[in-house]
Amino acid sequence: MNGKLSNRRRAPSEAERRDWPDDLTERFDRFLPLPAGDLDGWERAVAHLVTAVGDRTQYESGWYGCCMTVLGWFLEAAGIEATRRAELIEHAVAGRFDSWVEPRRAVVESVAEDLARRVAVDHA
Repeated sequence: MNGKLSNRRRAPSEAERRDWPDDLTERFDRFLPLPAGDLDGWERAVAHLVTAVGDRTQYESGWYGCCMTVLGWFLEAAGIEATRRAELIEHAVAGRFDSWVEPRRAVVESVAEDLARRVAVDHA
């Protein structure tokens, strides 16, 4: 061997990195507009986005930071005020995800439920 690990992951190509924003736009469009009171819709959207980010990043180091960014963009696209977005995400996600570990489905569902409930309360 030449000293390199033979099982290293391939770095994403430039084209693959450019596809990510387009992919997110399509995903956002699937769920938006989304009324604040549609708890099931919010839960589905958040769980879907968390899973999509995890799959895209392969749950590598700090993947949850990317997840929080994407959730922030989603909340922004949904019309949630800037002053509330970080607080909503922090409350829902804080400490619940780890690097290099795909979260259990129950954890993803709990994050989605928490965020959905907070969005509904904010707009009640």
